[in-house]
Amino acid sequence: MSTRWARSAGIVLVLMSISLIPRLAGAVEAGFYVGGNYGQSDTELDIEPFQALALFFYDVSGTTFGERSSMLEDGKDSTFSFFGGYRFSKHWAIEGGYTDFGKRVYREHTTGRFGWELPDEVPLHAIDQKITTHSTALTVSGLGILPLSYRSELFARAGILYAQNAVKIRGTFHADSRGGAASSWLAGVGGSFTFADVYAVRLEFQRAFDIGHPGMQEADMDTITLGVAVTF
Repeated sequence: MSTRWARSAGIVLVLMSISLIPRLAGAVEAGFYVGGNYGQSDTELDIEPFQALALFFYDVSGTTFGERSSMLEDGKDSTFSFFGGYRFSKHWAIEGGYTDFGKRVYREHTTGRFGWELPDEVPLHAIDQKITTHSTALTVSGLGILPLSYRSELFARAGILYAQNAVKIRGTFHADSRGGAASSWLAGVGGSFTFADVYAVRLEFQRAFDIGHPGMQEADMDTITLGVAVTF
Protein backbone atom coordinates (compact mmCIF):
# COMPACT_ATOMS: atom_id res chain seq x y z
CA MET A 1 0.00 0.00 0.00
CA SER A 2 1.22 3.51 -0.66
CA THR A 3 2.91 5.34 2.20
CA ARG A 4 0.17 7.99 1.98
CA TRP A 5 -2.48 5.47 3.08
CA ALA A 6 -0.35 4.12 5.91
CA ARG A 7 0.54 7.64 7.10
CA SER A 8 -3.11 8.73 7.06
CA ALA A 9 -4.20 5.71 9.12
CA GLY A 10 -1.42 6.38 11.61
CA ILE A 11 -2.36 10.06 12.00
CA VAL A 12 -6.01 9.19 12.67
CA LEU A 13 -5.09 6.65 15.34
CA VAL A 14 -2.60 9.00 17.03
CA LEU A 15 -5.10 11.88 17.12
CA MET A 16 -7.72 9.54 18.56
CA SER A 17 -5.39 8.46 21.33
CA ILE A 18 -4.24 12.01 22.16
CA SER A 19 -7.81 13.30 22.41
CA LEU A 20 -9.04 10.45 24.60
CA ILE A 21 -6.13 9.57 26.87
CA PRO A 22 -7.21 12.02 29.64
CA ARG A 23 -10.29 9.87 30.25
CA LEU A 24 -9.76 6.75 32.36
CA ALA A 25 -10.36 3.42 30.70
CA GLY A 26 -13.52 1.66 31.81
CA ALA A 27 -14.09 -1.99 32.50
CA VAL A 28 -14.58 -4.24 29.49
CA GLU A 29 -16.64 -7.40 29.73
CA ALA A 30 -15.47 -10.65 28.19
CA GLY A 31 -17.62 -12.20 25.50
CA PHE A 32 -18.20 -13.11 21.87
CA TYR A 33 -18.46 -10.62 19.03
CA VAL A 34 -18.96 -10.64 15.24
CA GLY A 35 -18.54 -8.00 12.56
CA GLY A 36 -17.45 -6.99 9.10
CA ASN A 37 -15.04 -4.61 7.36
CA TYR A 38 -14.92 -2.88 3.99
CA GLY A 39 -12.13 -0.84 2.44
CA GLN A 40 -9.27 -0.84 -0.04
CA SER A 41 -6.51 -3.35 -0.69
CA ASP A 42 -3.22 -2.52 -2.39
CA THR A 43 -0.27 -4.59 -3.59
CA GLU A 44 2.71 -4.02 -5.87
CA LEU A 45 2.94 -6.51 -8.75
CA ASP A 46 5.38 -6.85 -11.64
CA ILE A 47 4.05 -7.23 -15.17
CA GLU A 48 6.62 -9.83 -16.26
CA PRO A 49 4.94 -12.94 -14.74
CA PHE A 50 1.66 -11.98 -16.43
CA GLN A 51 3.38 -11.50 -19.77
CA ALA A 52 5.10 -14.87 -19.42
CA LEU A 53 1.77 -16.60 -18.74
CA ALA A 54 0.18 -14.84 -21.73
CA LEU A 55 3.03 -15.99 -23.98
CA PHE A 56 2.40 -19.62 -23.06
CA PHE A 57 -0.72 -19.70 -25.24
CA TYR A 58 1.12 -18.19 -28.17
CA ASP A 59 3.98 -20.67 -27.83
CA VAL A 60 1.61 -23.64 -27.84
CA SER A 61 -0.27 -22.41 -30.91
CA GLY A 62 2.88 -21.30 -32.77
CA THR A 63 1.65 -17.74 -33.19
CA THR A 64 3.47 -15.33 -35.48
CA PHE A 65 3.10 -11.85 -34.02
CA GLY A 66 2.12 -8.62 -35.66
CA GLU A 67 1.62 -5.85 -33.09
CA ARG A 68 1.42 -6.53 -29.36
CA SER A 69 0.51 -4.34 -26.40
CA SER A 70 -0.17 -5.13 -22.75
CA MET A 71 -1.16 -3.38 -19.53
CA LEU A 72 -1.29 -4.37 -15.85
CA GLU A 73 -3.87 -2.37 -13.94
CA ASP A 74 -2.78 -0.84 -10.64
CA GLY A 75 -2.76 -3.07 -7.58
CA LYS A 76 -5.70 -1.40 -5.82
CA ASP A 77 -9.15 -2.93 -5.40
CA SER A 78 -11.94 -3.05 -2.85
CA THR A 79 -11.70 -5.56 -0.01
CA PHE A 80 -14.16 -6.90 2.54
CA SER A 81 -14.06 -9.32 5.45
CA PHE A 82 -16.24 -11.01 8.04
CA PHE A 83 -14.92 -11.92 11.47
CA GLY A 84 -15.87 -13.35 14.82
CA GLY A 85 -13.95 -13.40 18.05
CA TYR A 86 -13.87 -13.88 21.79
CA ARG A 87 -12.57 -11.25 24.21
CA PHE A 88 -10.93 -12.78 27.28
CA SER A 89 -10.20 -9.50 29.09
CA LYS A 90 -9.82 -5.82 28.44
CA HIS A 91 -6.36 -6.46 26.98
CA TRP A 92 -6.67 -9.74 25.02
CA ALA A 93 -8.88 -11.31 22.35
CA ILE A 94 -8.70 -13.99 19.68
CA GLU A 95 -10.30 -13.57 16.28
CA GLY A 96 -11.01 -15.62 13.15
CA GLY A 97 -12.41 -14.51 9.83
CA TYR A 98 -12.68 -14.57 6.06
CA THR A 99 -11.13 -11.89 3.83
CA ASP A 100 -11.59 -11.17 0.14
CA PHE A 101 -8.59 -9.15 -1.05
CA GLY A 102 -10.10 -8.28 -4.45
CA LYS A 103 -8.80 -8.82 -7.98
CA ARG A 104 -5.82 -7.72 -10.10
CA VAL A 105 -6.21 -7.57 -13.89
CA TYR A 106 -3.76 -7.83 -16.81
CA ARG A 107 -4.93 -7.08 -20.37
CA GLU A 108 -3.21 -7.75 -23.66
CA HIS A 109 -4.02 -7.10 -27.30
CA THR A 110 -2.12 -8.86 -30.10
CA THR A 111 -2.39 -9.32 -33.83
CA GLY A 112 -0.95 -12.47 -35.37
CA ARG A 113 -1.42 -15.79 -37.16
CA PHE A 114 -1.46 -19.29 -35.73
CA GLY A 115 1.20 -21.80 -36.73
CA TRP A 116 -1.13 -23.96 -38.81
CA GLU A 117 -2.33 -21.04 -40.94
CA LEU A 118 -0.78 -19.97 -44.23
CA PRO A 119 0.53 -16.40 -44.00
CA ASP A 120 -0.38 -15.61 -47.60
CA GLU A 121 -4.01 -16.70 -47.25
CA VAL A 122 -5.02 -15.71 -43.72
CA PRO A 123 -5.14 -12.11 -42.47
CA LEU A 124 -3.81 -11.19 -39.05
CA HIS A 125 -6.14 -12.07 -36.19
CA ALA A 126 -6.96 -9.70 -33.34
CA ILE A 127 -6.25 -11.72 -30.19
CA ASP A 128 -7.19 -10.35 -26.76
CA GLN A 129 -6.22 -11.86 -23.43
CA LYS A 130 -7.31 -10.99 -19.90
CA ILE A 131 -5.62 -12.52 -16.87
CA THR A 132 -7.31 -12.01 -13.49
CA THR A 133 -5.86 -12.97 -10.12
CA HIS A 134 -8.13 -13.22 -7.09
CA SER A 135 -7.07 -13.96 -3.51
CA THR A 136 -9.18 -14.85 -0.47
CA ALA A 137 -8.09 -16.09 2.94
CA LEU A 138 -9.19 -17.65 6.20
CA THR A 139 -7.46 -15.94 9.12
CA VAL A 140 -6.77 -16.54 12.81
CA SER A 141 -5.11 -13.87 14.92
CA GLY A 142 -4.56 -12.68 18.45
CA LEU A 143 -5.29 -9.10 19.49
CA GLY A 144 -3.50 -7.03 22.10
CA ILE A 145 -5.78 -4.19 23.22
CA LEU A 146 -5.05 -0.85 24.91
CA PRO A 147 -8.20 0.82 26.32
CA LEU A 148 -8.03 4.60 26.17
CA SER A 149 -11.38 5.42 27.68
CA TYR A 150 -14.70 3.78 28.45
CA ARG A 151 -15.57 3.84 24.72
CA SER A 152 -12.31 3.92 22.79
CA GLU A 153 -9.26 1.69 22.42
CA LEU A 154 -6.29 0.86 20.23
CA PHE A 155 -5.32 -2.67 19.21
CA ALA A 156 -2.60 -4.59 17.42
CA ARG A 157 -2.93 -8.02 15.83
CA ALA A 158 -0.67 -10.83 14.71
CA GLY A 159 -1.73 -14.12 13.20
CA ILE A 160 -1.74 -16.62 10.36
CA LEU A 161 -3.80 -16.99 7.21
CA TYR A 162 -4.59 -19.69 4.69
CA ALA A 163 -4.99 -18.09 1.26
CA GLN A 164 -6.71 -19.41 -1.86
CA ASN A 165 -5.22 -17.80 -4.99
CA ALA A 166 -7.05 -18.19 -8.30
CA VAL A 167 -5.83 -17.22 -11.78
CA LYS A 168 -8.29 -16.99 -14.67
CA ILE A 169 -7.24 -16.56 -18.31
CA ARG A 170 -9.80 -15.46 -20.89
CA GLY A 171 -8.81 -14.98 -24.52
CA THR A 172 -10.42 -14.57 -27.91
CA PHE A 173 -9.79 -18.24 -28.73
CA HIS A 174 -9.15 -19.86 -25.35
CA ALA A 175 -9.90 -19.97 -21.62
CA ASP A 176 -8.11 -21.51 -18.69
CA SER A 177 -7.99 -21.31 -14.90
CA ARG A 178 -5.72 -22.53 -12.14
CA GLY A 179 -5.57 -22.28 -8.39
CA GLY A 180 -3.15 -22.58 -5.54
CA ALA A 181 -3.20 -22.37 -1.75
CA ALA A 182 -0.58 -21.28 0.75
CA SER A 183 -0.29 -20.23 4.38
CA SER A 184 1.33 -17.00 5.51
CA TRP A 185 1.42 -14.34 8.24
CA LEU A 186 -0.55 -11.20 8.92
CA ALA A 187 -0.19 -8.17 11.20
CA GLY A 188 -2.17 -5.01 11.78
CA VAL A 189 -2.97 -2.02 13.97
CA GLY A 190 -6.25 -0.21 14.50
CA GLY A 191 -8.61 1.66 16.76
CA SER A 192 -12.26 1.29 17.74
CA PHE A 193 -15.00 3.40 19.27
CA THR A 194 -17.95 1.82 21.09
CA PHE A 195 -21.48 3.21 21.08
CA ALA A 196 -24.78 1.94 22.51
CA ASP A 197 -22.66 -0.40 24.68
CA VAL A 198 -22.57 -3.32 22.18
CA TYR A 199 -21.56 -1.72 18.85
CA ALA A 200 -18.03 -0.69 17.88
CA VAL A 201 -16.72 1.15 14.81
CA ARG A 202 -13.25 0.01 13.73
CA LEU A 203 -10.54 1.61 11.61
CA GLU A 204 -7.66 -0.75 10.81
CA PHE A 205 -4.51 -1.05 8.72
CA GLN A 206 -3.43 -4.63 8.04
CA ARG A 207 -0.66 -6.35 6.07
CA ALA A 208 -0.81 -9.94 4.78
CA PHE A 209 2.60 -11.21 3.73
CA ASP A 210 3.37 -13.00 0.45
CA ILE A 211 -0.12 -13.23 -1.07
CA GLY A 212 -0.55 -14.53 -4.62
CA HIS A 213 -0.44 -17.63 -6.80
CA PRO A 214 2.78 -19.52 -5.97
CA GLY A 215 3.43 -20.23 -9.66
CA MET A 216 3.25 -16.56 -10.66
CA GLN A 217 4.02 -13.91 -8.11
CA GLU A 218 3.71 -13.34 -4.37
CA ALA A 219 3.67 -9.92 -2.74
CA ASP A 220 2.59 -8.26 0.48
CA MET A 221 -1.06 -7.19 0.51
CA ASP A 222 -1.99 -4.05 2.49
CA THR A 223 -5.55 -3.18 3.46
CA ILE A 224 -7.14 -0.21 5.18
CA THR A 225 -10.71 -0.83 6.27
CA LEU A 226 -13.63 0.61 8.21
CA GLY A 227 -15.88 -1.86 9.99
CA VAL A 228 -18.51 -2.53 12.66
CA ALA A 229 -18.48 -5.16 15.41
CA VAL A 230 -21.37 -6.31 17.62
CA THR A 231 -20.78 -7.83 21.07
CA PHE A 232 -23.14 -10.43 22.51
